[in-house]
Amino acid sequence: MHKFVKKAVRFLSVLGLSAFLVGQGGQAAFAKDIILFLDLGKILSESAAMKDIGAQVKAMEEKLRTDTVAQEQVLRQEQDELSRQKVVLPPESFRQKQEAFNQKARKAALDVQLKRQQLAQSRAAAIAKVEGEMAPIVLEIAKSMGAALVIEKKDLIFAEKTLEITDQIIDRLNAKVTKVKVTLVPIKK
Repeated sequence: MHKFVKKAVRFLSVLGLSAFLVGQGGQAAFAKDIILFLDLGKILSESAAMKDIGAQVKAMEEKLRTDTVAQEQVLRQEQDELSRQKVVLPPESFRQKQEAFNQKARKAALDVQLKRQQLAQSRAAAIAKVEGEMAPIVLEIAKSMGAALVIEKKDLIFAEKTLEITDQIIDRLNAKVTKVKVTLVPIKK
C-alpha cells in the first residue's frame, strides 16, 4: 500500500502542477504534451540481445559450477587423505598440514566468490551496452510522437495502453542489435 500512496502522490502532483499552469494562464506544457511509458523489464527480458546475454551468462555459470564441483571434489580427497595421516603424523606436523589445507580451502572459496562477482559485473556491463543502444531508440520514438516525457511502467498508476512504446522499442532494438558479447571484466581483489 505504501508504494501505491507514493505513486498516487506523484501522479496527483503532476496533475496539480498541470492544472495550476493552465489555471494561471501559463504555458500548459503538461496539458498538451504526451507522456509515454515503457516496460523496461519486458524490454530487458524479451529483446534478442538480452536473450543472447542470458544464454552466454548461463553457459558461464554452468562452467563455473562444473569447475567448482571439481575443485570441491579435489579438496574432499585431500581432506580425506589428511584425516588418514592424522594417526601417523606427529601432532605439530599434522597441525601445519591442516592449517595449510584450511588456507587452501579458504582461498578456493574466495576465488569462487570473486568469479561469481566477476560474472555478475560482466553481465551488468553487457546489459549497459544494450541500454546504451536502447536510449537513442527511446529518444527517437518519443520525438516522433511529440512526447515530453517517457517514464517506466512500474511508476504508473494509470495510462492509456496506446501510450506504451515497449513493443516498438523491442522491435527497433532487435533490428539494431541481436548479440552482445559478454566479456569477463577483470577481477578486483
